[in-house]
Amino acid sequence: MPHIRLFLAILIGLTTSALADRPLRVGIAQPEFSLIPLDVGIATGRFAAAHLVIDKLTFAGAAKVHQAIAADAIDIALSGGPQMAFIVKGAPERAVAALANAPADLALVALADGPIRAVSDLKGRRISISTGGSLTEWAGHVLARQQGWGPGDLTLVPLGSFLAQSAALKTGNVDAMLTESGTAGRLAEQGVGRTLMNFGGAVEDFHIHVIFARTDFMRDHPDDLRRFLAALLDSIRFMRADKPRTVEIASDTLKISPPLAGRLYDELMPYYTTDGRFHPRALAAIADAMVDMGSLKQPPDMAELTTEEYLPKD
Repeated sequence: MPHIRLFLAILIGLTTSALADRPLRVGIAQPEFSLIPLDVGIATGRFAAAHLVIDKLTFAGAAKVHQAIAADAIDIALSGGPQMAFIVKGAPERAVAALANAPADLALVALADGPIRAVSDLKGRRISISTGGSLTEWAGHVLARQQGWGPGDLTLVPLGSFLAQSAALKTGNVDAMLTESGTAGRLAEQGVGRTLMNFGGAVEDFHIHVIFARTDFMRDHPDDLRRFLAALLDSIRFMRADKPRTVEIASDTLKISPPLAGRLYDELMPYYTTDGRFHPRALAAIADAMVDMGSLKQPPDMAELTTEEYLPKD
């Protein structure tokens, strides 16, 4: 009988290890500084220390990330707050943590030597976004509302990746682009683009990025999800304590210059959350954003779209 107990112990140990070390398929919409905690956690071994192997997958826009969740191609997604609308529409997922708050990682960019010199010059013009239902589309609606423009005063053109958006701007196929701050900074360094507006102060209470998980993954691997969230939040705490290493990782990952990575660190670091908790006013702003974008006809009950069950307790 002792040898049977030993065999069962080994078998249980192997099963536990296989579950602990199964690759977690984590999707992001675009490479951007707001999502760099994932790369920091990988590079500094925080996920490995939590017995997690991360398979990072990058998609051309938020819509494709949530299509991947629906298709069981990823387990977890780092995506925009307004994408909670996909849950209302039946996507098998739930928002399990807040990642970053005010939308400081969004910028409006025009050609440096082009005719657009101010935001007001864009009335009646074409502005590129990544995909429908994305943060960049939301920013377009915020822009129009702040300028007092009507539905026909601005044309939003979904072009997919930030690379495709940059190409369209350079060739004059669009008059401006809504993008993340890293791309805006890179275009400025190249002498190609000029930032007209940053959205950090556009909305005081918001969750620009949240973490989503597939509902069956939440059910079948709750401990993996808890360890993932704990390691990711620990990565943010590391970032706050070690700017040089964070800048190095961001520069390598995003293919941007160290000075630009340093500026993004200074601009965006204050907006990361270290506890993952959802704020009621931020959720209310996201609910309103879903309606503004036309994703939903009325604000949803945000309690049905979010959970804090898997966050660290302390």
